Amino acid sequence: MQSAQIILTAIIVFIIHRTFATYRKGKLTKVFTFLWLLFWLVLLFFIYQQQLLSNIAHFFGVSRGVDLGLYLSVIIIFYLIFKLFSALEEVNQKLTQLIRKDAITNLLKRSKRA
Repeated sequence: MQSAQIILTAIIVFIIHRTFATYRKGKLTKVFTFLWLLFWLVLLFFIYQQQLLSNIAHFFGVSRGVDLGLYLSVIIIFYLIFKLFSALEEVNQKLTQLIRKDAITNLLKRSKRA
């Protein structure tokens, strides 16, 4: 076992522990917790099965397994950033609608009193 595998395993075990702690606090749903755990366990699997990852990479025409992992990571990160921006824009639009509705309601209440 290489020192990098030991260090990465320790980091992943810590992240899995924090994921469970966050779930117990009620800040994550079961589905979201499951997906995170699955992600970290798959990552842990490939840390120890590097040859399998290299074989998958060669199948897709990538020279090294690590390179395939990095390519996939960048793609996934950009997709998640896109999803976050989309969700943020949706919340912003709903908040704008709510504020407009509240402003109109307050204006109508004031005009009735006058």
